[in-house]
Amino acid sequence: MSLHKCELSRPVQSGSFTDDSIMGFQTPTECRYQEPDLEDYGANVDVCFSDNTNGVDRLQTEQTCATMSATRTQDSVVRQLSVKPDPVVQRGVSLESVLSGFGKHWANRMGMFNVDRRSIYDLTEATRSYDVFLSHDWRSSGRLKVLTLLIVFNSQAAFLASLAVSAMVGVLRAGQILPDEMWTVIFGHITFFLVLVFWQTIRLLFRRKLLVFLDKLCIDQNDAELRSC
Repeated sequence: MSLHKCELSRPVQSGSFTDDSIMGFQTPTECRYQEPDLEDYGANVDVCFSDNTNGVDRLQTEQTCATMSATRTQDSVVRQLSVKPDPVVQRGVSLESVLSGFGKHWANRMGMFNVDRRSIYDLTEATRSYDVFLSHDWRSSGRLKVLTLLIVFNSQAAFLASLAVSAMVGVLRAGQILPDEMWTVIFGHITFFLVLVFWQTIRLLFRRKLLVFLDKLCIDQNDAELRSC
């Protein structure tokens, strides 16, 4: 917020001395100012404080001006962020592809972006939005990253599937369809790990795929023009 001086009108002589007058001249309460030009990131607000403006009015005016400036700045940022990206440049990859191959896309043996261009475009697709943006650094372990993603995105489904299978095994044991032996509990454990690893593939049977951004796959490192975008 910018405060500008405004042109005050000339003092007017009053008939009697009051608290708001000095030597018989009444202090002006209004000023003439020009409409401010609104800029992209705020507004330059012209504010006039006369000598008889009390502290409360001054504080309220400053708060109002600050609110106007913050609102206009927020509107400007929203307008910039709402610009639709070029789908040719912006590409995404399914989370199922990112987790496929037991973390092969997270390996860094041949360099951060040393991948075949054709394989990139076989996995990615043009998009205007992402479900998840994967931010990471290539110095940390790729296996730990894959394990983290499996826990974050697949562990809930794995737990529910394991719980359902374990409950079913309990019912079958109670009905003497399965032997009442301890080895039958292994079905629940097997279900948990299978769903934990392959849940993103399983969910494609009845739900849409999650589209994510992974720099190694979504940025074409073999095209200088696209890379600069």
